[in-house]
Amino acid sequence: MKNIDAKKLITLFKKASGKTLTEDQAAAVLSEDANVLLSARAGAGKTLTIAAKVWYLTTMKGVN
Repeated sequence: MKNIDAKKLITLFKKASGKTLTEDQAAAVLSEDANVLLSARAGAGKTLTIAAKVWYLTTMKGVN
């Protein structure tokens, strides 16, 4: 699959899950770095970001 930008990811993930990512969360999901540090207050969406990363890798990138 071709590369997508953050705004497109936000739209696709909302359609798939009903949840909305922020642009910072989308950037973390789209990051190709080996490690991404998520640091935020309680309730800020860290778990949602991780779930979105798993969805992105399995659905959009074909990772098993």
